[in-house]
Amino acid sequence: MNVIVDATSRGFVENDWVGRTLAIGDEVRIGVSLPDPRCVMPSLAQQDLPRDPRILKALAQHNRIDVAGALYPCAGVYAVAQSTGPIHRGDRISLV
Repeated sequence: MNVIVDATSRGFVENDWVGRTLAIGDEVRIGVSLPDPRCVMPSLAQQDLPRDPRILKALAQHNRIDVAGALYPCAGVYAVAQSTGPIHRGDRISLV
């Protein structure tokens, strides 16, 4: 369900992926459909991490994006599988 990309650029690089396709390894292609609006969940305590309301505040300050006509703090993107296959740590990822 989740793919974490180690990008060479800084910032919210995934914002530029919307409307494009990510190629992962030799087989997988996912179409990036929209930014991921965030609710309070990233700010809540998670296993060994304490509650931290600064997370959502930072997103609201640095990456507030228009999604369906309203501004939301976003991090990550939603994508739809176009072709499936195995994904391995270290696979090459490119925009096509």
